[in-house]
Amino acid sequence: MTNRKFDSVYTVAQWEQLEHEVFDGAGDALQRVRDYARANNRPPIAFLVACALYALTATPGRVRFDAGLGPGAPNLFVVLMGRPGGGKDKLIEAASDAVTVLQAGDDLGLQLRPQSHGIGSGEGLLTSLQPEGEGQAGPSILFTVTEVGLMGALSERQGSTLRPHLLNIYSGGELTLNNRKDKLRVERGNYRAGLVLGAQPDKTGFIISGQDDGFKHRFVFVEVFDPLRKPGEEYPPVNLHPVMVPSSVLDGTPMGVAPAIREKVLRNNEETLMYGPPLDGGGHRMFTTLKLAMGLTLLRSGDRIEEGDYRRAEGLMGFSAAIARGCEAHLEGQQVEEAALRLERKDAAEEAVQARAKVKARPLILKAVADADGQAVPSSPLRQRMRGNQRGAFDAVLDEFMAADVVHQVEEEGTKRPMLIRGGAFDAAMDKYQVS
Repeated sequence: MTNRKFDSVYTVAQWEQLEHEVFDGAGDALQRVRDYARANNRPPIAFLVACALYALTATPGRVRFDAGLGPGAPNLFVVLMGRPGGGKDKLIEAASDAVTVLQAGDDLGLQLRPQSHGIGSGEGLLTSLQPEGEGQAGPSILFTVTEVGLMGALSERQGSTLRPHLLNIYSGGELTLNNRKDKLRVERGNYRAGLVLGAQPDKTGFIISGQDDGFKHRFVFVEVFDPLRKPGEEYPPVNLHPVMVPSSVLDGTPMGVAPAIREKVLRNNEETLMYGPPLDGGGHRMFTTLKLAMGLTLLRSGDRIEEGDYRRAEGLMGFSAAIARGCEAHLEGQQVEEAALRLERKDAAEEAVQARAKVKARPLILKAVADADGQAVPSSPLRQRMRGNQRGAFDAVLDEFMAADVVHQVEEEGTKRPMLIRGGAFDAAMDKYQVS
């Protein structure tokens, strides 16, 4: 355990509670995900979310759910949080190797696999999601970005449409591009897209900060940790059950939800109509929770989102919200540190300016008094020869010289203009500062 730091937003006790909420009573299919993860050196919670994402993204665009407000697209966005070398990049590959998604119905046993793409621009997203031919279904694509900082840099380019297109893709809406070079249109419900980002707290500003568009509430954040793993224990190998996508869902009938979930969604919508959307982004969070619950349902080859899967998704979303808050606090602390550093640099620069000004002021005063050959010298013209931001340094040097008996200040008879004459330590100061 040398040179390691467990910096999760959850304590070990909270991790234990989360695992109980997610896996206890979840049935063989989901518990196998946990056991497979441990047997293959993967973190179970993050692996479960990755498997749910993969299962959802493998389905065609016509696969949807309906919680009482009309069909919704289960396009899910996931952020894998962890330091470099923590296994973020390999997790989604492990999920794609472990999960087999099959069609039920007439094409029983036909495997469904999403394409895998990177992200370069908003226009590139739309081009990727274009159907191959007129009237054909669009592709299913899992977009992968190993470091969210890259996506942030891409979105900051002048004229970038990456962020607004991602917002639209999350909702499964129609995608359009209309500029001088390209005119593209991807119909609503005719594509499937998932997104997985690797991230560290330092780099999450693209998601957490910026525009007040609810972007962060469209993501499931999950840490790539397994603090409950028992060191040295041998975990027996296990395979996952194949995911059988119900034929009714494949035929275009939206996956339904249990009555209690429907009631909760409708009540939330009614309150939004009456009082406006929740200040904490609860509307988008509920939509994301439903998508995640549908992913868990698919892993069980279910045809309806039940209360148990919704509760599990709520537990995972609570963890996600804690991670997002941790990222916000980290970024705010970083901003405070950067502001303090800027002030320190500014203060240091000002001190350097004043130090250089004093180096200039000392010989200026000493030489003027020496050249006067015992006569009094007016101090104001000397002070005027310093730049405006250097005159404070001139005054400081003059105070220093008078305190050390290098010069004395007297008033010119008749005008009371301040004049400088030699003090007892004048010659010693000339030698010290090598003024001739």
